Amino acid sequence: LIDEVTQDNPSMPEFVERLQQQAVEVQVGLTRTGIGFSKGISYNLDGVALSGTQLGKAYTFCGLQKHRGVSYYKGRDNALIDALMQPQHLANAPSEAEENELESSEAELAATLSATANELELSQSELNTTRPATPATANELELQLSILPERNETQWQKVRSHLAIEYSLPLELLDLLYSHSWLYAGSEKAVFTGRTLEGEARFAFVLDELGNFTTTHPLSSEAAFWVATTGEIERAVIACNPIEALSILLIEQDNSTTAPPTIYLGIERASQLPIQFLQELDSVIIAMAEDYMLARNASELLPNAEIVSPQSSWNDIWIQLIEQKQQAQQQNNQQYKQRIQEIELD
Repeated sequence: LIDEVTQDNPSMPEFVERLQQQAVEVQVGLTRTGIGFSKGISYNLDGVALSGTQLGKAYTFCGLQKHRGVSYYKGRDNALIDALMQPQHLANAPSEAEENELESSEAELAATLSATANELELSQSELNTTRPATPATANELELQLSILPERNETQWQKVRSHLAIEYSLPLELLDLLYSHSWLYAGSEKAVFTGRTLEGEARFAFVLDELGNFTTTHPLSSEAAFWVATTGEIERAVIACNPIEALSILLIEQDNSTTAPPTIYLGIERASQLPIQFLQELDSVIIAMAEDYMLARNASELLPNAEIVSPQSSWNDIWIQLIEQKQQAQQQNNQQYKQRIQEIELD
């Protein structure tokens, strides 16, 4: 049935509506996250419910676009899909006589919400800069504050300098993370926030001056330290802590300008991985240099993931690249000075 309704490459709202007219209940999850919208879709026919993942990769929200020709544009389609998800619409799919009226009302709704849809579009430069979701209640705010170490703004410059010198992390990157509270100073230690994909803080990685990580209050699964490059995420790289995740990001940005939009995650336990989200991506790489057990646990949850195991830590590799560039720059400067000295003028 799904193959039939996608033969003419419909839009996502058209795809949903056609299935509803065939008595297939469709649920689409369009929750705003720090990397865009979650791509969840499920189907229910005669009381038998299956997720897109259960049906196969081509029938997930992302797979429908890539393998079945279903088009999807956030600003155009979100309001229409929301309208199709309303209870009254699910109970009574439109007849042919009602289709024009529905089309008109959906267009009007889309126009009314266009400003909101534009706000939900990610505006990014080098890194995804969407702020974490604002807690809905005072209790949730109090909970988030209680699970993270207290901020110490007077120590930020010291922590910032330590991260830049010890790990060769660019100051611009550190400032960007700090501006979104994904990194800050707690006492004299660096605190990296562990978040859900919706941006809710759940725990923290704390890095001391000796290079040791500890974690605080891991309240739930599917929360990790993560950053993402711009665009609809197609790929994930999983590392064993925030420094390693950021180092891989920097290595890839330095070596390639054609890498697909990628989310880089730093985890302590495999249970923190957003498995359903990762299963829908084209590529998942488990890149853990120093934690074989964690890599094995992650690969058991993601059997199709590629495993990459370098000989040294990713941060060591990044530092070596920086040193090589500095040496090359020094050589170029020396050669330039020598050429200047050899110039003869009348």
